[in-house]
Amino acid sequence: MTRDDAYLFKPADAVNFIEGTDNGTPLQKDEPQAENPANGAAIDYYLKRAANTPVVIEILDTSGAVVQTFSSDPNAQRPPAGRGAGGAGAAGGAQSTGIPRVSPLWQPRPELPSASAGMHRVTWNPLRPRPRGAPPPDEGGPLDRHYIGDFTVRLTVNGKTYTQPFVVKPDPRTMRS
Repeated sequence: MTRDDAYLFKPADAVNFIEGTDNGTPLQKDEPQAENPANGAAIDYYLKRAANTPVVIEILDTSGAVVQTFSSDPNAQRPPAGRGAGGAGAAGGAQSTGIPRVSPLWQPRPELPSASAGMHRVTWNPLRPRPRGAPPPDEGGPLDRHYIGDFTVRLTVNGKTYTQPFVVKPDPRTMRS
C-alpha cells in the first residue's frame, strides 16, 4: 500500500436500502435521533502526499459506462447519467428528488473527494436519479430507482488510475421468499 502514491481499497458489498415513504421529508432537526451510517458504498482511498491534480472517483456499471463522477474540483462535478444540473454532487441537490422547493437544511450536500494526504472516504448512494417530469415514486415503483449488481470504482490521481470491483445488493426487506 505504501509503495504507490495512492491506494484504492476494495469497497465492501453495499446494501441499497429503500428509504421510508415520507416523500423524502427527513425528521425535524429538533427531533432526537442518532446519526445513521450513510446509505451506499463506502469508497476508501489513501494518498501518500497531496495530489497535484484533482482527485476523480467514478462509478462504472458492468458495461463500463460511468454512472456517477465525484471530483475534488467543485467546478468539475458531473451529474449522474440522465440527470440535469441539479444532481447529487452538484449544487442544487433538491432538484434530483423531484421536490421543486425544499429547505436547504434537507438538501443533500455534495460530497467531494479530498486531494490532501491521508485516508479518505466518499460514499456513493446507489439511487437512480428520477428524471424531471417522471411520476412520483409511488406510481413508478420504489425498486426501479435502485442500482443493484456489480460495479467498479475508478480512482484517478496524478494521472494514475486505480480500480476495484464491488457489489450493490438489494434491500433484504424487499426480497420475497
